[in-house]
Amino acid sequence: MAEIKVLSDKEINKYLDTANPNRIRLATTKLLEAQLQQTLRDVIEWGEELCPHCANIPADRLWCDILKRDCPECWQELKQMAGKE
Repeated sequence: MAEIKVLSDKEINKYLDTANPNRIRLATTKLLEAQLQQTLRDVIEWGEELCPHCANIPADRLWCDILKRDCPECWQELKQMAGKE
């Protein structure tokens, strides 16, 4: 699975305005929104990868061309990685 990207210090610092402490809340909100958008991009990219569970596909399929987003096992693994199961 593709690694989920965490914003770098440089990316974080562009949202912080340490010269104006009153803007910390706004900066934190922007930071969280940016991290959310990056996480969504990562999940979409992950879902477009080919599923590694081809051995579990019924024998009447001649090839495995399903994507991770279409595989219940891949979703289960992703949930486990996120600590949700």
